[in-house]
Order: sequence, then structure tokens, then C-alpha cells
Amino acid sequence: MARVAVSHPGINDDESKTAPRREPPEEGRYAAIIMKTSQGVAEWAAPPVPKLTVEFQLKYMVNPDGSTSDAESGRRVWQDFILAPVESMPDLSLTHRFELRQLTDACDVKRDADGGFDDDELQQKSVFIVIKHRKGKKKDPATGEFGTFTQISRIDSAEVIADDEVL
Repeated sequence: MARVAVSHPGINDDESKTAPRREPPEEGRYAAIIMKTSQGVAEWAAPPVPKLTVEFQLKYMVNPDGSTSDAESGRRVWQDFILAPVESMPDLSLTHRFELRQLTDACDVKRDADGGFDDDELQQKSVFIVIKHRKGKKKDPATGEFGTFTQISRIDSAEVIADDEVL
């Protein structure tokens, strides 16, 4: 067995037992690249349903005036895409279907007749995403406040279309 060398100062201190607070990226529109996908199960649904977790790396923020900012460049955000209807929430299931369709359309991923697709086709695709914030449902014991989380509310293709190509 090999010894693992650790150089983090204070690794044995009590304060290292508490995860540092990580603030979410600012709300707005970002150019991003899909770094990784993984399949899992959304345990909160009744009954649990399959999900696809997509990891996006932010490249730059697109400001309302069209300029760009690299302030959040390199940060990563994750979004779950629900792959089946949630029986107890039919209207939310329509939203999940729409979000999944946005993802596959923006990445030009081909879907089978039943809607299935190869998630490897999402890898390294460039997209534009809109990040919103949402409040969590549990209070942080250290601060007594509800946590803030990112939610991707829109996904668009990053493909640039010349004016003369528009029909």
C-alpha cells in the first residue's frame, strides 16, 4: 500500500470538516461546453425516475448589451434532465420533456423513434445556456439561510448562422 502525501494546511483541524460555501454563478446567459454526462435516478420522484446529469463548463457570459465577460470562465454547473414522466406531477413532466428536447435540439443530437439518444453525442458540444437562481428547501445550519442553487432555464445552439443562410 502506497502512502498518500497531503499538503493541505489545516487538514486535521476541526474547521476542515465543514464544506466551504460555494456561491453560484451570476444569473445570465453564458456560452458553455458540455463536459460530461452521467445517468442516474431522481429519488425525489414518486416512484423514482431515470435522469441524465449534464455538466457544463462556462466559457463566458453574454451581457445584455452583447459584450462578454470572462468573470465566471471555467466554472462548472450541473443540471439534471428527467428522462421519464413523473406520475404524481403530470404538468411538471411536460416541463421535463421540453427541457430534454431543448438539450437534444441545441446539440443536434438524433433521437430514436421512442426519443432515446446516445449521450456520448452531447460531449464537447458548445451551447448557450441561461442560468437562473432558485432557493433550496433546507436551511444551512451554519447560516440559518436557504441555499441558492443554479437552474438552467434555457439551452440554445451555439451554431452561428449567417444572415444570407436564413430562409
